Amino acid sequence: ADGGADHVAAAQIRREDVSHVEELTVEQAEALVDQASRPNGPWWSCDRLKTLSPEVAEKFTTHQGYVSFGGLTTLSPEVAEALGKHAGWLYLNGLTTLSVEAARVLAMHEGRLSLDGLKQLSAQAAEALRANSRIHLPRRFDICPSCGRLKSGEPS
Repeated sequence: ADGGADHVAAAQIRREDVSHVEELTVEQAEALVDQASRPNGPWWSCDRLKTLSPEVAEKFTTHQGYVSFGGLTTLSPEVAEALGKHAGWLYLNGLTTLSVEAARVLAMHEGRLSLDGLKQLSAQAAEALRANSRIHLPRRFDICPSCGRLKSGEPS
């Protein structure tokens, strides 16, 4: 009986609820993506989420609109790989650092990607992300064309 109640709750998730959700199940993610195909439904702000599993992130790959996961401060390479398949606008402005591996995967993102919250990033990760003109990074992560190092002088 509990499984049925969870399914109903997932099916009833609404845009108003999403901005307050701190955890998202696979079923809820499926319901959100399904709702995105309806009028006025192509954007989701999931900024209270602190963690995101690869399975939940994978559900957003078919979503073509705007999605924000501003509450995430870190991102595993597996979640980065799933989110990298999302073709719409993706906001990950809560991330403060990103591994080279995760950066390389996100660099293949086909939509717009905002990483404005980054505070630490290696030159290798910055270079991978800067190769995609649709990715927005803080200017302190610009790469010097002649030396291949971060212009901010931060260590690579």
